[in-house]
Amino acid sequence: MNVVEKPSFEQEEPSAMGTPTAEPGPGEREHPVIQQRRQVDDLRAQGMSDVDAHQEVYGEVDLADPESKAQLASTLHRIQTDSEKRGVQVDKNATFKSLFAKEKEAESNSDVTPEDMKTPMGQEVPDGLEQQQEDWYNFDVAYLQNYGRA
Repeated sequence: MNVVEKPSFEQEEPSAMGTPTAEPGPGEREHPVIQQRRQVDDLRAQGMSDVDAHQEVYGEVDLADPESKAQLASTLHRIQTDSEKRGVQVDKNATFKSLFAKEKEAESNSDVTPEDMKTPMGQEVPDGLEQQQEDWYNFDVAYLQNYGRA
């Protein structure tokens, strides 16, 4: 009878997959997209405007080319989401207001108070809903009286 040795639980050979690292090691390259983003961020840190920094790295923005506009939009979105933590200033006095400015203005003109947004207490039911439930209950009782149980 042949006896087979019990296999070990440890891997004898290192895995072919590497682990992700925050900083590339010696001899490793960063992805070109990450390099371009860093270049844009470095130019912005030197005081260049967002659009100018984008054009310096990616080239002139061609408004007829959807890919070029998409790259610009991607850069501006990344910058905006990064700066939301620091506070984005809305230009409310512009001749033509952006959708973002219109939305912020509508939020400030709302009649809804923070008290309205609170969740009602356990047994608290709005009056309109309570009346509606009572009407439906009366309708159900009248149906059962006329036709009996289904």
